[in-house]
Amino acid sequence: MAFKLTICCLIVELAFSLIEVHPPDQDSSPKNFIIFTVASENNDAYQRYVRSLRHFGMDNSLITLGMNQEWKGGDMRKAGGGYKVNLLKEAMKEYKDEQDLIVMFTDSYDVIFLTDINEILDKFYKTGANFVISAEDWIWPDRSLKSQYPKIEGKQYLCSGLMIGYAETFWEILNYKEISNTYDDQLYYTHVYLDSDFRTKHKLQLDGTTELFHNLHGTLEELNMGYGNQRISNLKYGTMPAVLHGNGPMHVKLDLNRISNYYPHVFNPTAGEFGECYTCNEDRIDVTENPPVILTNLYVKGTRSSRSRDL
Repeated sequence: MAFKLTICCLIVELAFSLIEVHPPDQDSSPKNFIIFTVASENNDAYQRYVRSLRHFGMDNSLITLGMNQEWKGGDMRKAGGGYKVNLLKEAMKEYKDEQDLIVMFTDSYDVIFLTDINEILDKFYKTGANFVISAEDWIWPDRSLKSQYPKIEGKQYLCSGLMIGYAETFWEILNYKEISNTYDDQLYYTHVYLDSDFRTKHKLQLDGTTELFHNLHGTLEELNMGYGNQRISNLKYGTMPAVLHGNGPMHVKLDLNRISNYYPHVFNPTAGEFGECYTCNEDRIDVTENPPVILTNLYVKGTRSSRSRDL
């Protein structure tokens, strides 16, 4: 039995490794789809996020809330982030009656996309849900709510950094109750999901098997990185997540940093003798006419010998 299981796992891993993801030939964003995120600074992490969307032709669907504005959500190393919910609530007013509109929300600084909108929508529609929220193995911020979670396949607990669903349903979720800017956003969505009547009425689901969303906290060993032009896959559940989220402590952010050195379509270590960099020619600046002044500094650390002291 163990031998057969090993063969099966090898076949699954090989199948995943052979799947390539190529950028679309043109903007693939459908008219009935938008992506919301919240970011207060146009920093490297935000630009990485936007680049992953642009690679798959989805950057035109992005609406960024809070840019160049004061962050009012408190210290995100602790409970907080209700500001994101309130920004979304205000922004969703103009879309709340659009029945066929699909709305995705993701964090930005610690998120990259791994595939295009066609696959994302296909996977969402197959769930049969009105709204899908990502899941993880860690419960935050209120562990006392653990027993109230319904049992599902895969990961059990809600992570509010990634979600997708119909605009009408999202509007109902955002109006579940009033919260302050410093209230915890994940606790807010947790209360929504744990309300069994609301969950059933509005057909809410968690993505327990990471069909759409993969949260990295405590789950790095589940992933087959593939590398090259190949897809990241989750071997534990036999899925290929569409969006990767480096949620949690700083070491998880560093894991995402390492992964984003390769994905999506950043660097292929298997190409040629030294690998192939796909981003090296992006956003280049022509300095042939006005070359910049470059300052270099050489620091040599060592122990001086008795001879060098005499000299």
